[in-house]
Amino acid sequence: MKTNIFYIFLMLIAAPLFISCSSDDDEGGDDSGIATRFTPSQESTKYFANGIDFGANSSEQAVTFTTNKRWTASSTESWCTITPGNGSADDGTMTIKVSENKSYESREAVVTLKTGELNNYITVRQGGAGTAKIHLDAPGTLEQQLGKDYENIKELILTGELNGTDFKFLREHMINLEGLDLSEARIVSGGDSYYFYGYEELYTETDKVTDWLLSGFMKAKSIKLPTSITAIGTNALGSCQELTSIDIPQGVTSIGDMAFLGCYKLSSVNIPETVTQIGQFAFSSCIHLTKIELPENVTKLSNWLFSDCSDLKDITYSSKLDSIGLCAFNNCASLEKIVIPKTVKDVTYNSWSGCTNLKTLEYHSEKIWFTYNTGCPNISNIIIGEEVQEIESFAFRGYEALQTLTIPANVKKLESQIFYGCNMRTLYMEAATPPETDGCLSIDDMDYSTHTNAMSKCTLYVPRGAKAAYEAVGCPWTDFKEIVEY
Repeated sequence: MKTNIFYIFLMLIAAPLFISCSSDDDEGGDDSGIATRFTPSQESTKYFANGIDFGANSSEQAVTFTTNKRWTASSTESWCTITPGNGSADDGTMTIKVSENKSYESREAVVTLKTGELNNYITVRQGGAGTAKIHLDAPGTLEQQLGKDYENIKELILTGELNGTDFKFLREHMINLEGLDLSEARIVSGGDSYYFYGYEELYTETDKVTDWLLSGFMKAKSIKLPTSITAIGTNALGSCQELTSIDIPQGVTSIGDMAFLGCYKLSSVNIPETVTQIGQFAFSSCIHLTKIELPENVTKLSNWLFSDCSDLKDITYSSKLDSIGLCAFNNCASLEKIVIPKTVKDVTYNSWSGCTNLKTLEYHSEKIWFTYNTGCPNISNIIIGEEVQEIESFAFRGYEALQTLTIPANVKKLESQIFYGCNMRTLYMEAATPPETDGCLSIDDMDYSTHTNAMSKCTLYVPRGAKAAYEAVGCPWTDFKEIVEY
């Protein structure tokens, strides 16, 4: 009995020693006497210092480190998770995962990595979705319905009715939008003035994109207009420098002055047949516009309509065109051909000045006007249709590349100096009876003081049997180098 009690006594004394040895031998144990070592990898060091930024889509990022203690990881937010959530000593790897952020607001979480007595932190930031779709329950409520962090919105889709108060907010606080979709919205009158221009406060009008309403959205690559609109006002979308395309809704009847002025990247424009009027400078400086088709009912090309559209090469306009305005195609450097329909009653000065690549002019109007188009060094082909009856003075002034021309029999009158500044070498007259003239067809542009007749370098071809008739008239026909029948 005494022996048993002695062995029990020995066991009680030895037990703490066994426990102590077991604790010392446990790898990675949290004995407070062992200093915690924690070292993030070179790649992961920046995450602990600066945090991690994610986009709106679901994503993940591995974080690696070494430690001599067991570790655990946790996140303050449910949308940010860590896998695995714990690990043993030595090399460690955890993966931080974020779910998709469907809100346009950015969000933030903090990941805590605990190793021994040390806490290490990583700030996780995730951007908003960038696109917000808002239905306005009533006009003038856009600011309230957007909520906070609207600065993060890149694309905004609006439905419902918008008035001046809503557009004032857009212009003052969301001018950096990259996309604005109003296709299912409606513009209505009322609310605050959305813009102050000169001495005038501007207000919205029902179903109209009024003056300056959407101008200055310089980062907007896409703007969709309400399908209900009937008019686009002055400078309505001017200076939207990143805008690449625009579809003008069916039902719009007028496009105002400078409507798309300075939309440098605009390359595609769809204009419905309902449009009957397009104002001055409407597409001026749309330098990447290469092709455009105007509706049949737009019968006037207004002043400076396509001026400085340097890439414009293909344009279709009405067969009922009435007039071409001042500088309508000024500096359209890629334009190669212009056709003047028979319905045209007037072509104003400088209509195609600076069209450096223009090669062909085709006239079907009753008259060919003096338009003083300078800077067209490559016009070498002029086609005169059977509708032309008169050619005004200086009509082809400065077309240095023009050397050959055929004037059909229907032309009844040639005014003086029509070839001023040209380098004519061959002129074909199809009329057997010389048309009416009022002086020299050209003097030498290079030496005006000498009044040298430039036609002395040019051969005149007339129908067989008509040479005598032309010689009988004298000037200007006798000014030619020679007259040859064909």
